[in-house]
Amino acid sequence: MKKIITAFCMLLSVTAFSQKLYSKIKNSKIDQERLNSAKTFAGSYLSKCENQDYSKFENFILSKNLEKKLFEDRGKSCEELLGRNGKIQIKSFNSAYNHAYFKNADPVEMFVFDISTEKKSELKYISVWVYLDQNVIGGIWFSKEISLQPNKEKDKAKKESAL
Repeated sequence: MKKIITAFCMLLSVTAFSQKLYSKIKNSKIDQERLNSAKTFAGSYLSKCENQDYSKFENFILSKNLEKKLFEDRGKSCEELLGRNGKIQIKSFNSAYNHAYFKNADPVEMFVFDISTEKKSELKYISVWVYLDQNVIGGIWFSKEISLQPNKEKDKAKKESAL
């Protein structure tokens, strides 16, 4: 009986406290301009990777952290990404989320798109973070699941595939 109660308590705590970092945005409340910026940036990033064009992104405002990260190792990141997955295509918009922790200080939205890869791959999503102030692109991440709750394993994977 103790095992059942313990299992129930663990299940309840996991469901009660999961996904508190992000809250889903209703489709009717999604800002289309930010959505288009996120999709266009993701497409531009993939296009530049495929063409081995490591020049600056002219039509986007990037956060200083992202700009620095892209400048440092985009060539290596692109080679690894395309080498493992082949050509990547954005299929459709999946969902959008508000970052709850920064909602009042520095609001940012995460836009998630479904992707397809040329090679058999675990990657299924591309996420792009866009700050509400001037549609600044804050990050891009390729993943096999929509990650809304950080943990150590995902942080390790994030280091490998996040920019």
